[in-house]
Amino acid sequence: MLGSRSATALAAAWAVIHRLGMTGYRGAVERIAAATDHLTRTLAGLPGLRIVGEPFGPLIAVASDPGPDAVDPFNFIDALGEHGFLAQAQPAFRNIPRSAHLTVTPVTADVIDDLTAAITAAAEAARGKPAPQANLALVEQIAAEGLPENLAEVMATLEALPPEVAPGALVQVLAGLIDPEGSLP
Repeated sequence: MLGSRSATALAAAWAVIHRLGMTGYRGAVERIAAATDHLTRTLAGLPGLRIVGEPFGPLIAVASDPGPDAVDPFNFIDALGEHGFLAQAQPAFRNIPRSAHLTVTPVTADVIDDLTAAITAAAEAARGKPAPQANLALVEQIAAEGLPENLAEVMATLEALPPEVAPGALVQVLAGLIDPEGSLP
């Protein structure tokens, strides 16, 4: 039997819809759609990157476009972070390449010019830089010192771990990002 925790997201969505109303909800969706369109046009014009799949909704996955101008997604994410923006790293899985995921919200529309400038600069900084490789020595280093500021090599190492080990290690990395001091219960 399920507890009430599974209803938390449903209750939150219900509250937001009722708070915004149809007009507010429609406006939020329009802002997300406009920001997504702007970002996909920006990304499509950057050498070395390609959009994975057909963007549907507020998530854009970006992978490397092979060749001399290739931009590794993990290096791109680190470079984007240096400009104050976060993207989610997605290790390669089966036939899906490693990628960077950009989640678009209504707030994205408020910073779209800064974000597109940061995306362009990050792609330029990462272009042609060698893709990070797995480094199993990182496991001990992270255990002793915590996560490094740049995560490209960490993500490449997670990507290389055996399937039975990788999910648990990824959970630990995410926990370290969310609660670096380990103060949450």
